[in-house]
Parts: sequence; structure tokens; C-alpha cells
Amino acid sequence: MLHRLRKDFRLSLIILLGVCGIVGLGPFAIYRLISEQWLMAALDGLLVTAILLAILYVWRTGDTRRTGIFLAVVNTGMAVTVTHLTGLFGLFWLYVVMLSNYFIAPVKVAALATVVALSTVVVVGTHLESPAETASFLITAAITSLFAYIFSTRSEMLRLQMERLATIDPLTGAGNRLALESELEIAIAALERHGQNHGLLMLDLDHFKTVNDTHGHATGDRILRNFTRLVAEYTRREDRLFRFGGEEFVLLVSDCDELGLHRAAQHLRQSIHEHLECPSGPVTVSIGGALLRPGESWETWLKRADKALYQAKQQGRNQAVMAQAAVLH
Repeated sequence: MLHRLRKDFRLSLIILLGVCGIVGLGPFAIYRLISEQWLMAALDGLLVTAILLAILYVWRTGDTRRTGIFLAVVNTGMAVTVTHLTGLFGLFWLYVVMLSNYFIAPVKVAALATVVALSTVVVVGTHLESPAETASFLITAAITSLFAYIFSTRSEMLRLQMERLATIDPLTGAGNRLALESELEIAIAALERHGQNHGLLMLDLDHFKTVNDTHGHATGDRILRNFTRLVAEYTRREDRLFRFGGEEFVLLVSDCDELGLHRAAQHLRQSIHEHLECPSGPVTVSIGGALLRPGESWETWLKRADKALYQAKQQGRNQAVMAQAAVLH
């Protein structure tokens, strides 16, 4: 549980704010129920129930985007309603709702909710004693929301940059091993839920150490970048390439069968042979492939592809071998 909360920042925020909302609103609902303030007790109880259901949904599905939008809409609607019914008491909660929306929902949704909330409050009335007090409230609320918008936008940009740095190989632009593990888990889930199968191709540039030793690491780096570009050019857009380590890569081929995986491997092997070069001549690639089996873990799946790659190397390199299949010439 703690590992999942640490891994997903928005999930942890939604659950944290949800729990705070339940703890904060629950006593009010009970007090109003005892005091026979039926309408306010019903509104508080409805909001607590909505928050609780949202927490259960996001924990079960991991869908933080829809949950955040749902909570932003519900919380804003409730805050505006309470402001209309109670006046100044509701305005205090409106500040909290506007700020929290920027943490749990997409920034555009939070900004729209703020505009709608403030516009509605002006139309229905704030119960403040003078136009000056109303103007002060609107100005301070708008400034607060503006700072929250700037902070949220900047935080999202930094999050995307950090996510890219954490999942992209800086030399080649391919995904790294962390991204690979995540995508393999997604592929396994796609087979279990929708019957959509995936294949793995492990690719290893032949005699790459010799290239580095003979022509230098700068040339080797250029070849790796060219290799990544060629793979992108000669595979489908939905297929994903990951750098596994050194000169070894993994290509995740989506929505394929065994024959399709065979053809993709052979087409890629031939394309690399024809178009990838170093100063001493063509650079070739050995390929090992494996189609995902039902109930198979990603570790086992990867090991089968790696074993097929080893066979391709043993059989002379510049080969494409499928797990438990014949060599493709």
C-alpha cells in the first residue's frame, strides 16, 4: 500500500485530501443531524459519501484523472451550494475547494471550476454586507486561484520532465529498462483482459565491442543513435523500442501473432543490414523473439526472448530466431 502511494503522487494526494475531507466534514454532518438541520446534514452526508466512493474507485482502478475531475465537480458544486445557503461560512470552504482542485484534477478543469464557482457566487449572491466586501472576496479568490494555477502548471511541467528523464535513455531516445518493465506489465494486462497479444524482439548489434575499440566510442554512439532511428523507421508507430543495456535493445511489438512477429523480426534484421554502417562496413543485428503466453510473467517472457537471441548468436549472428521456432533466413 505505502509503495503504491509513494509511486503515484496524484493517487496519494486524492486519498490524502479525501480522508481530510471525510474527517473534516463528518463531524459537521453529525452535529447538524443532531441539531435537526436536515438540509445541511444531508448535503454534508452526500459529500462525505461521494468522497468515500471516489477513494474506493481510485484505489481499485488507479484512474486518477476521472476521479480528480469527479471530485472537483462535486466539491465545487457543494461549496457553491453551501455558500448560497449559509453565506460567509460557505465562502471559507470555497477557498479550500478551489485550491484542492488544482492538486487533484487537471489544471484546465480546476481553472474552469474556479471561474464557474466565482461567477455563480456573484450571480446568486455572497451574503456579504457591501459591494466592497464582495469585490475584496472576488479579488483575493482570483489571486489565490492564479497562484495555484501557476504552481500547478509548473509542477506538471516538472513532473513530465522528470518522468521523461526516468524512462528515456538519454543517448538514443529509446525507453529504458524501467519503462520496459512497466510496458510489459501493461501488455500482460492487455492479453488477460482483451485478448490482445504482444511479442518481444531482443536485438543485439553484432561485434559492437570491436566497433567501439576500432573506431572509438563517439562512432559507437552515433551508430546506436542511427540504429534507434532505423528501428523507428522500419517498425510500426505503436511498437516501442527500449535500450536494455549497452548495444542490446528490446522491441515490444503490439497486437501480433507468431507469424507477424517472425515477419517483423526478419524485416528489421534485413533493414538494419542494408542501412546501418560503420567506417569498416555494414553493421548487422542478431534477434531473438518470443510471443507472450497466457499466464506468463514478464520475467519469463523476457528470458525466452533472450534465450532465442543467444541461439541467433550461436548460429552465426545476423540471424532472427523465435523462441521454439526455426531460424529465419
